[in-house]
Amino acid sequence: MKKLFFIALTLIMALFVFSYGFMNSEEIIGDIVSPISAYSGGMGNVCFIADPIINPSLQLYGGQYNIRIGFGAMNYRESRSQYIFDSYDNNIGEKTLYDNSYYYGEPYFIGAYIPLSNFGVYIGYENLYSRDYNYNKIFRDAYYVTLYTDNYSIEGNINSYFISASFNLMGFTLGGNFSILQGDASTKSNIVYVDPSETDSMLSISEQYSGLKGGFALSYNYIDRLSATVFYHLPTIVISERSIDIIASDTISTADRQDGFIPSIFGLGIKYTPINLRPVSLLAEAIYERWSELNGEYMEYNDVIKYHIGIEHKMTKDFTTLYGVIYEPYRKNNHVVDAGFTAGAVYEINNIDFVLSTQYIQNEYENNSIIYKNRYIKMNFDVSMTF
Repeated sequence: MKKLFFIALTLIMALFVFSYGFMNSEEIIGDIVSPISAYSGGMGNVCFIADPIINPSLQLYGGQYNIRIGFGAMNYRESRSQYIFDSYDNNIGEKTLYDNSYYYGEPYFIGAYIPLSNFGVYIGYENLYSRDYNYNKIFRDAYYVTLYTDNYSIEGNINSYFISASFNLMGFTLGGNFSILQGDASTKSNIVYVDPSETDSMLSISEQYSGLKGGFALSYNYIDRLSATVFYHLPTIVISERSIDIIASDTISTADRQDGFIPSIFGLGIKYTPINLRPVSLLAEAIYERWSELNGEYMEYNDVIKYHIGIEHKMTKDFTTLYGVIYEPYRKNNHVVDAGFTAGAVYEINNIDFVLSTQYIQNEYENNSIIYKNRYIKMNFDVSMTF
């Protein structure tokens, strides 16, 4: 069994290295915090096994109640650089044009009630989308004289308050999910001129998000060693009520509505556990996002298939290690890929699980001779109690 484990781990790491060949891009990637628990975060972001929003057909065993409380944190860093010719040293060097980083954190809660052995209800709160982005650019003329600076920042999030229910019969578990989406965001842009005769300007946008989201899933368990899950989520309109203020020589205030969109999502997940004294479970998940539903006169997106692979290795009765790989193309350009690896650990004391996981994800691409490098480090910690 150890040989099988190391072969699987080697294949996963090979896939991670191979993925770097597809990391060239002509588009920029947004900053998204995935809605995951620490358990799935340690296994390549495999969500179908632990997240009742993604997979509402989850079925708990061993207790009537389950409570999971956790916290997810992310450190994001973006750098931009350019290769230039140094006439003094007579060589080509890389010059850093921009370097930005920030930290972001968000708690989550999931509770489950299993009144019958074949029926369960889940309620909870999770963060679905987050941004905390700052950018500062200096504009110069042909003689490298500074004309003005443009400072841009956006902060915001969308949270999901959800209820899911599942019913088990003859090895099949059918579940449904209903989520209420709420959130807000603030965008600011300031243009400051060096020439005092020019008028500085400021743009400020405040947004309030709301929406409804739903989906369902079907799982099948075969002799407790092999399980498969298919899930589908309906396309969702996220309403954004905006207040806009423009301050320059005059002040203009207005309001409008600009809707966002979450596409149709299809997913398939498989978990296999061979017979062994210290079982190793292999997990794989593919998620198809149909972004082409948005295509029209003003935008052109590609459909995306995201791949998550994980390994759960039970080292002792109370201690389990987690490993995984993430491979997620970007909807505007499928050659842009978030690729990375994950690791985690689970320690059990009676009916309480302590789970810690970390993820390292990065991408690198070039656009108009500018080299973009993005790096994400995500950590999740949660405590789960079954009673």
